[in-house]
Amino acid sequence: MCDPESGPRRDTDRCVMRINESVITCLPLGDGQKIRGQRANDIIADEFASIPRDIFENVVAGFAAVSADPVENVKRLAAQKKAKELGVEILAEEAPKDQKDNQIILSGTAYYDFNHFATYWKKWKAIIKSRGQKSKLREIFNGDDPPENFDWTQYSIIRMPYELLPPGFMDADQVARSKATVHAGIYQMEYGACFTRDSQGFFKRSLIESCVITKDNEIKDSKGNVIHFEASLMGDPNKRYIFGVDPASEVDNFSIVVLEVNPDHRRIVHCWTTTRSEHKELIKKGYSTETDFYSYCARKIRNLMSLYPCIHISIDAQGGGIAIIESLHDNDKIKENELPIWPIIDNDKPKDTDGERGLHIIEPCQFARYEWLAEANHGMRKDFEDKVLLFPFFDSISLSLSSSEDSIKNRIYDTLEECVLDIEELKDELSMIQMTQSNGGRDRWDTPEVIVGTGKKSKMRKDRYSALLMANMAARTLQRTPEQEAYNFYGGFATGGHTNKDQNQKMYIGPNWFTENMKDVY
Repeated sequence: MCDPESGPRRDTDRCVMRINESVITCLPLGDGQKIRGQRANDIIADEFASIPRDIFENVVAGFAAVSADPVENVKRLAAQKKAKELGVEILAEEAPKDQKDNQIILSGTAYYDFNHFATYWKKWKAIIKSRGQKSKLREIFNGDDPPENFDWTQYSIIRMPYELLPPGFMDADQVARSKATVHAGIYQMEYGACFTRDSQGFFKRSLIESCVITKDNEIKDSKGNVIHFEASLMGDPNKRYIFGVDPASEVDNFSIVVLEVNPDHRRIVHCWTTTRSEHKELIKKGYSTETDFYSYCARKIRNLMSLYPCIHISIDAQGGGIAIIESLHDNDKIKENELPIWPIIDNDKPKDTDGERGLHIIEPCQFARYEWLAEANHGMRKDFEDKVLLFPFFDSISLSLSSSEDSIKNRIYDTLEECVLDIEELKDELSMIQMTQSNGGRDRWDTPEVIVGTGKKSKMRKDRYSALLMANMAARTLQRTPEQEAYNFYGGFATGGHTNKDQNQKMYIGPNWFTENMKDVY
């Protein structure tokens, strides 16, 4: 029976469950500052892959540093030491069977091999396989001898894949659907309790994670300055931004990715997605007055342009892209002080819209063009390898702070937390992109094929990836295109005035190869 003090209690910074003399305390980690000084006999660190390693090792692990009965333990060890000095033999007392030392349990879903959860798993597995052999333990402890009281038998690993669970414990239909729809590596992590070495896609997960700003992954710009930025809902008015828009709304999400363009690198600062069903829900709740889906999305693009100074918009011309482009210059959908937005002006390919008043910054992209698609994919992977295309800083603390900021500012939709999670989904989509070859020998980039029903197959979503691909390709093109020097006309009347002479001025206006070779000719 439980005493009157037993039961749950929830405070502002913790939850406590008391059962007679036993106490269970649940703590939110945050940055680790508010939970210092806690003590525990047993620690359960759930979803260990998501717990920052430094917080666990510097704060949480110390909770169990003090023994369960420290005073009696000190007396016993002092007595043993004194007896040894006096040469007195103490009969070994048999420890009670229910007496246990403090213990730490690391649990959670397996993750990728480069995560600290996998590092702990490898080390514990090596300790168990050593069976206490000194030579093997030295290898584990980097050549040093193991601690004096180290006991390899106190380590254990329990792996529970779906196949070994009792029948009926999990929904078999849901597991079967997941096996048919998700990537093999993700299924092995979620249901097989296996640490995946790397994603099997064109963009390796390890490569993607190496481009994420973290405390342990310091990336510097060309001047040696450390780069740090986070996902945002508003840009810097002194920066330049490029939008990538994937309008496929029937199967995939409608996605927008915002890139911040810097001289030596590019930053993924914002990601937004929606679907027709989400749009209908917003209309029902009165959060949107645009009843037409593409008009609603076009308005979102304009709203983002007011927050991020945009110099270029890349839109997939298929799957609703034309409707978005038309909405951006439709006079009925343009508010006061707004300019119509038109396709870019290409001198080699004149269009009827070239003479229209407004911003000519839209670039319709054709994924059917093999040359463009191949260059965009290989170029983006090269940018990841060169660390010039970067993901914002992310950890569990930043996600909590994003949620708190949304609550403080009463954001109901299009929140910062949603933006952060969309960027995480973008990483997952990138890691699932696979490169295959068609019967004609051409490379293709797509997500794995999954079974969605009897005799029916479909593809996994890749909308965020497509938006990033277009934005990054546009940024690569704009940054690598040399600026042409303006051709000036010279001449006039003899009395038209005089200009200051400068010996360093160019003698000719023209291509660089010509002007450089004509120096000192006369």
